[in-house]
Amino acid sequence: MGDQNRSKAELIKELNQLQKQVSRLKDSEKKRRRTTRELKYYEAELQARARQQAAVAELGLRALAGTDPSNLMNQAVALVAQIFEVEYCKVLELLADGSALLLRAGVGWKEGYVGQATVGNGDRIASRLHPAFQRANNS
Repeated sequence: MGDQNRSKAELIKELNQLQKQVSRLKDSEKKRRRTTRELKYYEAELQARARQQAAVAELGLRALAGTDPSNLMNQAVALVAQIFEVEYCKVLELLADGSALLLRAGVGWKEGYVGQATVGNGDRIASRLHPAFQRANNS
């Protein structure tokens, strides 16, 4: 009976050790999966950043090549919308009298809006966008 009891005790001890090993392996597998997900996420982020940098470089080359500013803005909004996978993108221009912002270039807007549509009270909008505008206007 003593040998059987000892043998049971040894088996229970071995079983406990095996359970601990299984638990450690499960934890290790969870960490590996988390690390794999993180690597995939960072790889996608890195690829997105590379595409963004390539787009900026391309726009810079076009500007240096003497592309007409209007065409350059149109190309820029198209590229930005594509890179960031957004439906709308725009460039607003403060009108000379400061009364409004003109939709100078854009992607996704209704036909006829680009070059025609304005957003009212340019002074107030511009001062919110850039505090230096307000200081310059007040001097």
